[in-house]
Amino acid sequence: MFLDFRHGLLAFAHLSLAIGPRFGRYRDGFRFGHLGAALVEREDLARFRGKVYNVVGYHVLPWTHAIQAASSMMRRALDLAQEKGDLLYVVYCQAQLISLGLASGVPLDDLQAEAERYLRSTQLVLRIVWESGPPVVL
Repeated sequence: MFLDFRHGLLAFAHLSLAIGPRFGRYRDGFRFGHLGAALVEREDLARFRGKVYNVVGYHVLPWTHAIQAASSMMRRALDLAQEKGDLLYVVYCQAQLISLGLASGVPLDDLQAEAERYLRSTQLVLRIVWESGPPVVL
């Protein structure tokens, strides 16, 4: 089976999360994640930035850099997902930002307020999607 380049970008990111924890090769895992993140900086690959940043920001950076670096990349991934209208990745980013906040010691009151805001926006999106009917498959 042929793996085209755009799927390869996500493959680099996902490979990075397997190499570190599974084989204990965290530095090599980071290098694959960094490669995926560097490649999506090309303008012709910009549409993949949010997804790659999501995987690297949540699954790679927390065990290779400070949690704040991971949170920063995840906030950028969230912004990109929102700009693109990628609802699935918006929700992934929101949930993962709460987890990173817990790991970094953000005050629980602040996290609760953020989680409740994310929950309200997710419920609104789900209501809109539900009312628009089933998706059309072409």
